[in-house]
Parts: sequence; C-alpha cells; structure tokens
Amino acid sequence: ARLEAVVIEPVEIDAETAFQTALANRLDLMNARASLVDSWRLIAFNANALQSRVDVVLDGNLSTARNNPLSFNARTGTVRAGLEFDAPFTRLLERNNYRQALIDYQQDRRGFIQALDSVHGTMRTMVRELKRLQVNLEIQRRAAAISIRRVDMTQEDLNKPVPPPEPGQTAAQFGPTAAQDLLNALSDLSNTQNNFMSVWLNYYSLRMRLMRDLGLMQLDAQGRWIDTPLSELERPAPEEIATPPAVPSEWMDETFWDEAFESTAPEDPPVEARTSSP
Repeated sequence: ARLEAVVIEPVEIDAETAFQTALANRLDLMNARASLVDSWRLIAFNANALQSRVDVVLDGNLSTARNNPLSFNARTGTVRAGLEFDAPFTRLLERNNYRQALIDYQQDRRGFIQALDSVHGTMRTMVRELKRLQVNLEIQRRAAAISIRRVDMTQEDLNKPVPPPEPGQTAAQFGPTAAQDLLNALSDLSNTQNNFMSVWLNYYSLRMRLMRDLGLMQLDAQGRWIDTPLSELERPAPEEIATPPAVPSEWMDETFWDEAFESTAPEDPPVEARTSSP
C-alpha cells in the first residue's frame, strides 16, 4: 500500500511548446533580446552620422570705449556669420564606427541564436528525461513489489515446519541456504526501495528544474516551491516570438566596398612593360 501511494504529476508538454514558453517567460532571454535590439538601433545611429552636415555659425563681439567697463559702443562691436559644410567623404571615424556596429550586431545575433539553440536543446533533453524517469518509476515499482514477494516467500520457507526425522536419524534443521536466501532477499528489497525513491526524487527534482527553466516557478513567502500543474499555467502562442533579422547584404557590400575594390584591383604592370607599350 505504501509503495502504490507514491504518485507523480505527469508533465504533458512537448519540446517545442516548452521552448516557446521559456522564450516568453525567462527574463535572461528577454534581456538578451533587448540587448540585441539595442545593437540593431546602434546601426541606424551610426549610419545617421555618415550624412553630410551644414552648420550656420554666428559669432559676435561688443567692446567698451574710454576705459570705461560700462561704456558699450555699437561701432566697436563685430558680428560674423558663416556656413560650415561637412562632406560625407571626410567621415573616416564615423565610417569605422558604422562598420564596427554592423560587426557587433552580427556577433550579438549569433550569440543570441546560440543561446536559443542551447535553451531548445535543454528543453528537449528535459522532456525526454522526464518521460524516461516516468517509465523507469513504474519499472522500479514493480521491482520493489517483486522483492517484497521474494522476502515473504523466503520467510515462509524459513518458518515452514521441519519434517519428522527418520528412525535412527537426527532432527533436520533449516535448509542449507535458507538464512542466506533470506539475507539476499532483504538486501535486494533494500536496493530496490532505494532505487525506487531515487527515481522518484530525480523526477521531482527535474520537474522543479523544468519549471525554473520555463520561467514559471512560483515561490511562497518562505521561498518554497509552489507545486502547480503545468496545465493550469498560462502559456503563450508560438507566433509571439520572432527570429532577429540578419544584416542586409547590401549594407555590408556598400560599407566594405573600398577594401574589396582595393583587394581585387589589378597590380601595376612592371616597368619594362610600361616603357615598351605604345
């Protein structure tokens, strides 16, 4: 009865649903996605600095007369006005910053995708391990029941009445292996009980880790886990999560065009060939 009283809460969730749930609830993935968005916005910020700029400059000076610090005279003042134009081809530093922003975004995007792949693999492994432990628990339950029957059987053999001895012979004692069989049965029962409890505790621990990695773990005021069935928790739809876009190839081609042109440009012909050409 005590053996059958040990039950578990089955986890009815597939790996893809667990992955989407983790993306919508885990704060570390939200922060990583927000950091990636910042890298994407930094591209537009640095691209804006590559545009040409026209500034209107005004400068004025008003002096005093007759060595009097309060005697201001308009005829001694000067006013200057002008325009300052900054052409796009002079922005070497801004161009390098823009290139670095493109590279940083690509690196952050790859890191974010690797983090998503890691979470997906972890969810798939956990769901598969939970199903394995659930089946293994029933196997260990049957093994413990068989061990209990074995102990009962060896005890009955040990308590079985000894047959009366033949005339002229001594009374027969226990069988030659009765005590050893009972010890082996008790040892096997202890091992199967330990295995059964180990599988149950591993399932409980893995289920707790799954709720933590899904971002759905709830704690009470004392910091203890509130065991809530997964079916009662709110899970988002899969279409709420979008993959971060890649940098368009046109941006990369236009940004690194001069280096590509210099690397593919033909070298100057030798001196002999230049002097002999018409």
